[in-house]
Amino acid sequence: MVIGFDETLDERLEHLQRTRDFQDEAGGLFSFLCWTYKPYGTAFGGREISPQEYWRWIALSRIFLDNVRHIRTSVLTQNEEAFRALDYGADDFDLPIEDEVTQKAGARIDLDLEGLLAIPRRLGYEVEYRRAERPAALTSR
Repeated sequence: MVIGFDETLDERLEHLQRTRDFQDEAGGLFSFLCWTYKPYGTAFGGREISPQEYWRWIALSRIFLDNVRHIRTSVLTQNEEAFRALDYGADDFDLPIEDEVTQKAGARIDLDLEGLLAIPRRLGYEVEYRRAERPAALTSR
């Protein structure tokens, strides 16, 4: 779910409700990723939301989507600030290697993966590597 491109609070909440309803009906979501819109170099323009607003939205997502196993934080769009979302209910993150679209809009990718992993460790978190499993509903087809 992308946030920060002038959507209303009602639109954000509707997105969460639809995600929750989908998960209740289909059960196919292993995780939920919330990332922030980057307004630079786009025709839409706008402003970038603050890390604090992002963290609040992660917290709300964790409460609202209690039927989704993992809430992921966006290292790609929040960089080092993404790891603070672990204090707000996120329990997962991806380390970006490339993403041309968000880079053109202003995202910065730090390829020092060990340096990135040091951040959650400094915050007191244990980093575990795992491979996301495909839900049984998708593997049985």
